[in-house]
Amino acid sequence: GLGLLIEQMVRDSDPIIRYGACLATASAYVATGNNAGIRRLLHVAVSDVSDDVRRAAVMSLGFVLCSTPSQCPRVVKLLAESYNPHVRYGAAMAVGISCSGTGMKEAVALLEPMLTDAVDFVQQGALIAMAMVMVEQSEQSLAPFRKRLMNHIQDDREVTMTKMGAIMAQGIIDAGGRNVTIGLRAKSGYPRMTAVLSMLVFTQYWYWYPLSYFISLTFVPTAFIGLDSQLKMPMCSVTSHCKPSLFAYPAPVNLDDKKDKGKLVKAVLSTTAKAKAKAAKKAREEGKEAEGMDVD
Repeated sequence: GLGLLIEQMVRDSDPIIRYGACLATASAYVATGNNAGIRRLLHVAVSDVSDDVRRAAVMSLGFVLCSTPSQCPRVVKLLAESYNPHVRYGAAMAVGISCSGTGMKEAVALLEPMLTDAVDFVQQGALIAMAMVMVEQSEQSLAPFRKRLMNHIQDDREVTMTKMGAIMAQGIIDAGGRNVTIGLRAKSGYPRMTAVLSMLVFTQYWYWYPLSYFISLTFVPTAFIGLDSQLKMPMCSVTSHCKPSLFAYPAPVNLDDKKDKGKLVKAVLSTTAKAKAKAAKKAREEGKEAEGMDVD
């Protein structure tokens, strides 16, 4: 059966086949919390010799556990502290996938240390995963993370991998005008296969960044829509006793154009300087000759 095929793939000598076995486990046991699948992925995550395979194994845990988000941070907690940066990246993405849109405190606590990781691609994964967890959360709770993202994006000295992660994270938390969330499961509890497969393809942006656009297929609207029996919008009103700040939009970004705008030093080419020096020398020589001439 399927389990036997995946087991054969896991034991293959080709790391690409073993990588495929991890993704097959993720898609076959998505949202099931299958113990056999979890054990297989954990075994591969700590024993495989290929960093790519180990990263895929840890990341796949997020798909298997997406029906019980509270379990994922506990399962990958030790992996998030691994010496191997690929395993740490996989742990961050697993939490982002499993706990997407929940704002879960345990997930945020696990991801926060990785935001300042010494390895740039681990920071990238942590930024993206944090955005996936915090999507559709109140602006009050998002404000510190939004500030961190802007610091990464505006810092000219920031490494490319981290800056790319910050830009992608900014797009995720503002997706759909902040009116959508990531929905891997339907209200019935069953996985939305289009969303699951799109998320699976999105994780492969590691190899080809245009695949990151597939995350847009995982979004579901969170708007309140009321229709009557004629499918027309009835006249109605909604009373909310929440503070306006709970639904407030983030403040617009104001770029200071005058910042660091000093006097620009004009660049002078070495050939231009040599030409000017040569012309000045020639002018001085001509001046000396003119002074030495006798005028009648």
